[in-house]
Amino acid sequence: MNVQEHFLAYFEAFEATYVDDDWSRLETLFAPDTVYRVTGSGAFDCELEGRDAVFAGIRKFLDGFDRQCTRRLEAVEPPSFARDRVSFFGAAIYTRGDSPPFRIELREELEFRDGRIVRITDTYDCGWEAGLPADAQEWMQRYGSGLTLGYV
Repeated sequence: MNVQEHFLAYFEAFEATYVDDDWSRLETLFAPDTVYRVTGSGAFDCELEGRDAVFAGIRKFLDGFDRQCTRRLEAVEPPSFARDRVSFFGAAIYTRGDSPPFRIELREELEFRDGRIVRITDTYDCGWEAGLPADAQEWMQRYGSGLTLGYV
C-alpha cells in the first residue's frame, strides 16, 4: 500500500472507532512508539509518547468533548501526500442542543514508517495560543456544561 492508502485506512478506522470506541482496530495502524504532538491550542498543547498514551489522550478528548456534541468534519484544503507523510487542513464543527456552530480548525500531519503511523502532529489554527478567545469562552459558558477540552 502507498501512503494515501495507509491514510485512508487510518481515517476509516478512526471514524469507526469514534462511533463504537473499539480501539483494537487502530492498534495495527500505529507503531508502538508513536508520538502525538498538539500545538497551537494553548493550555491543551502536549506531547504523548507511545501508542497506549496516544490512544488514551485522544480518547480523553473524544469523551470529554466530541462525543458529547454533534460533530461534522470538513476539509478546508485537500490532503497532500508525500513519500511517507500526509498533511491536511480541516475543521470539526460542533453543535450541542440549540447551540450555534463551534468550529475548530487544525492542520494535521501524519508520518508513516513501514505502513504504520509513527508521528501525528496536530496544529490548531484557532488563535488559542494565549487561551480560548472570547467567542469560544462564551460558547463554552453557554453550551459547554460538562465538556472538557484536553488530552492529558
